[in-house]
Amino acid sequence: MLYSYDQIDNIPYYEADMPKHGNLDYLQERCKLDIYYPLNAKFSPTILFFHGGGLSAGGKFIPETLKNSRVIVVSANYRLSGDRARCPDYLNDAAAAAAWVFRHIAEYGGDPELVFVSGGSGGAYLAAMIGMAPPFLAQFGESNRRFAALMPISGQMSTHFQIVNERNGTVGMQQPPRMTVDEYAPLYHASAELSPIMLYAGDPKIEWPTRAEENALLAATLTRVAGHTATELYLFPGFNHGNVYEPAYVLMRERVFLEMGRRLRPRVKPAPLRVGRGVCRMPLQARLGGPEPFGTEVCWSHDGKDLIVRVECPEKQMDQLVIAPLVYEGDCIEIWFKSATDVYAFYGMSPDGRLLYCDYGMREGAVRSSATCHDGGWSVEFRKPLAELPASAGINVIRRHMAGGDDTYTNWSPIYSGVNREDEAFVELKVDFDG
Repeated sequence: MLYSYDQIDNIPYYEADMPKHGNLDYLQERCKLDIYYPLNAKFSPTILFFHGGGLSAGGKFIPETLKNSRVIVVSANYRLSGDRARCPDYLNDAAAAAAWVFRHIAEYGGDPELVFVSGGSGGAYLAAMIGMAPPFLAQFGESNRRFAALMPISGQMSTHFQIVNERNGTVGMQQPPRMTVDEYAPLYHASAELSPIMLYAGDPKIEWPTRAEENALLAATLTRVAGHTATELYLFPGFNHGNVYEPAYVLMRERVFLEMGRRLRPRVKPAPLRVGRGVCRMPLQARLGGPEPFGTEVCWSHDGKDLIVRVECPEKQMDQLVIAPLVYEGDCIEIWFKSATDVYAFYGMSPDGRLLYCDYGMREGAVRSSATCHDGGWSVEFRKPLAELPASAGINVIRRHMAGGDDTYTNWSPIYSGVNREDEAFVELKVDFDG
């Protein structure tokens, strides 16, 4: 709705200064990536995704569920196990693709410090290995700890069965009856000094044999043995190895934006807001940075008695067909206050003039609000007595859009991440009685 997208295919990711091993003709043929990215966005998070296929089959693709979500998706091919490639060729390739992303993603509006690595099945194994074993990225001058998070989906966490096949001269995609854990197993590299790790797998009853259990073992090893404090395990009941990707993609998108908000807010947080008698106009900003596309503005002032917050929305109301039963379920403005002692109050205002108050420890006061709709859009005005403002007040203003089931937030005070009451989501409010 807010962004258009472009896709560039078949970019070679091994650069001249990168070390190259194995069959170089096959490397030149196979080691290419596709990049799908929102146009004119800034600080976009990136998901580097590796396809599955048991390390011996498959090809790159952009997951449909990750499209149109304001995330850059990079999908990379790698050399496949067989006559032309063996371990660790595909691991080196995955690391080279990651190094290319760190070097070049800013050229596409991405933030090189917000690169997430994921993959499905065999691709999940590659994502886990290059994210957990330092040597693979180190050969390209990068650190595995630079990833914002590792997000493998139904990956093997012991030594991959295809590597066992290569050693034994066997073929096929059968799980060996005896688990191997050596330097080519993610389990071998469990450590407290790793990026956050989100592990996704299906129902143990119908998943690939031992896949859910290996992910659970890695989670337990990371948290209870290695002391890694940022491990999350998700096993989806009713989902198997073939369809576990969809629920994983949904959680991945949410986690990506939570992490993006946490990292970006300190960079873009405005200075304390000084409110005087003259009106100060400030635009809302888009979720990925820059001006909000709808042109919504917040007007701040006071009249000696009340703090006056007027929010002007130049676009028409977006949920015109249905009047939502609750203010926050429809098109609305949300205003949050925070005291120095972490006490909160929330007010919501809709285009039809309804006002909602939610008490999070801060008592309700003599608040007044009004709404105006016109051909060019709508606006709301909110007045709160200055005497009722908390000491060291913080404020957060959100313009909430609802259209066709798309719940889209924009936020003047800094990047909205889905957690309204995070400390960094508030801007300090200072009242200038002389101005």
